[in-house]
Amino acid sequence: MVVEAIIQARMGSSRLRGKSLMPLAGIPLLKRVIDTVKRNDFITGVTVATSTLTEDDPIEAYCAYLGAKCVRGDSKDVLSRFIKAAEDLQNGDQVIRVTADNPFNRHDVSAFLFKQHISGSNDYTYVDGLSHIAYENINVGALRKVWAQPDLNDYHKEHVTPYFRDNRDRFKLLSYDNTIDGLNPTVDKLLTVDSPDDHKRIEQMIIDIKYDTSPELNFNKIYKWLEINYTDKKIETL
Repeated sequence: MVVEAIIQARMGSSRLRGKSLMPLAGIPLLKRVIDTVKRNDFITGVTVATSTLTEDDPIEAYCAYLGAKCVRGDSKDVLSRFIKAAEDLQNGDQVIRVTADNPFNRHDVSAFLFKQHISGSNDYTYVDGLSHIAYENINVGALRKVWAQPDLNDYHKEHVTPYFRDNRDRFKLLSYDNTIDGLNPTVDKLLTVDSPDDHKRIEQMIIDIKYDTSPELNFNKIYKWLEINYTDKKIETL
């Protein structure tokens, strides 16, 4: 079984243009995301899915530099990009949806979600509200079934997975509470790069906790740093 992580990336963010290749403590954000994905043992391959807009040419060029697979498609229809990225996969293979603005991942939670996804032969397994630090799991055959639906709207196409959640009677879904195994959605949203302030915050955190020299990602340190610097309430450590 192939398990392909598909990272949706673009340069045209309205709040932080060019963020996918913006250095984050000296390393481009996209590389941080790719490296984080590759630390998950259950993932067998990685593809970056970007648009055909000229502004996204640097993403394709950077993927070529890294030796990473890259597919390009419609700028708004991200679902079509996922379909293209999965075109060589079998219906029984799996896709892991990853967004290029989330450089951190709870590998233990993502591994648990994937295990439950496979053992239950689910079409789609996810965290309620979608997590910034735990991935979505999608069966390839189910993804193609979504793509074939006549009632897909622009929102479904842009955000890839809402059609599953809007049509639970047509698919086998499994969802978990957004606090599963210590996830903290209020705090976890501080770990996504969506604005200049986010970039500044996360860059400083990486430097302060010496993330790039640590042998493994320690969310106790991450949550403690955020507790001290960016929240007014105590965060329960994992």
